[in-house]
Amino acid sequence: MVGKRTRGNAVCFASFLWHARVAQAGRETMLEISQDTYSRMSDVEEDKYIMRVVDFLRAQVPSLSSESPEAMYAQVRLLKEQAASHDLFSEQAVAVFALTAALLGLDFVDKFKGVRQILFRPNTEDRKAELLQAYTLNMLETLGRP
Repeated sequence: MVGKRTRGNAVCFASFLWHARVAQAGRETMLEISQDTYSRMSDVEEDKYIMRVVDFLRAQVPSLSSESPEAMYAQVRLLKEQAASHDLFSEQAVAVFALTAALLGLDFVDKFKGVRQILFRPNTEDRKAELLQAYTLNMLETLGRP
């Protein structure tokens, strides 16, 4: 929601104002941000990112609605780290990885040879996400057939 300020954003903004120093060098103005402030800003954005993936999963997998937000947040954070180990970093690629875990099981990388072939081959992040999504859809269609 535009204009809504969460506690994390307010703390981050206050920290930014506190730690930022304006240095005059002739006509140029340079704003220096401390590493601590940068880290806090990064943490706030990371939290937003994780929550967007959690919201996406809840919308796509109705059975996850009974999971607590805290448990979902922790699990998505772990899945994000696992996805990164396979060179999947973008929000879309992580969402595909997390959705696959939600649909095929948290151990889907170990369980399915096809998934390992996708994730361990040298491909771009986008291509891996495409292939993983197609594989998951194919598995769901196959499992859904009588």
